[in-house]
Amino acid sequence: MRWLTPCLPFGILVIATVHAQVSPGIQIRVTKAKTCYIAKVGVPCNVIGTKLHDMKIDSTYHVIVIGDPHVDSDAINEVTEFLHQAGYPIVAGFVDS
Repeated sequence: MRWLTPCLPFGILVIATVHAQVSPGIQIRVTKAKTCYIAKVGVPCNVIGTKLHDMKIDSTYHVIVIGDPHVDSDAINEVTEFLHQAGYPIVAGFVDS
């Protein structure tokens, strides 16, 4: 079941999906130096997919990619492409502050 909740005064659209079982999640932080951090483990972003496989993170995990304040959208796009090439499904969304 899916709900779309527009919050017009704030310009926010919330999409919630209810599943019988929630998949685990992992967060990847991207730095301006193109280093990706999973928890406190840093690797070059171009090997992020390999590192996730080494860590036994399968494609059912909910992967969130977050850029540091000075990381541009091109760097985030590169990381999502690396994840896609490694077999992780990509659903893109950007938060603009």
